Amino acid sequence: MSTDLITNALNDLKTRATTGKRTLPRNLGMLGPFGGTVTIGGNCLVTGKLYSVIVKDEDLEAYLNMQGYAQELFLYLSADDREFIISGTSPEGWHKVFGTETEEELVAKEEAHAIEIATANRLPEKAAFELTKAEYAALAEDREAW
Repeated sequence: MSTDLITNALNDLKTRATTGKRTLPRNLGMLGPFGGTVTIGGNCLVTGKLYSVIVKDEDLEAYLNMQGYAQELFLYLSADDREFIISGTSPEGWHKVFGTETEEELVAKEEAHAIEIATANRLPEKAAFELTKAEYAALAEDREAW
């Protein structure tokens, strides 16, 4: 399992270095375009089960030509489906390896952690999410003066 994930990552890096383009993980294939969409599917590297997602053909072309990240180009997909395109690991496989937290649970945990850090550093809660770099710098200077 982990050997396939590493092999996919190394093959992708090699392709990017030599061609300036991304590739889909070797366990995935494409069908289409059909009416402006492409189906990307294959057997999950972890579970071996068939999984697929449907994306806009122009978004896939931009992704493969390194004109943006999956998170930017496939906003209409869940984080789990984007991960399938990136690594060839289905949501079920990802959760099997890394746990069963949902995207919403992870975001809530990250927000709580950011607030803890802001509180521990005597920063306003706003600092956890909305301060500009200049505001952070000013707060850091004030904190050093304490």
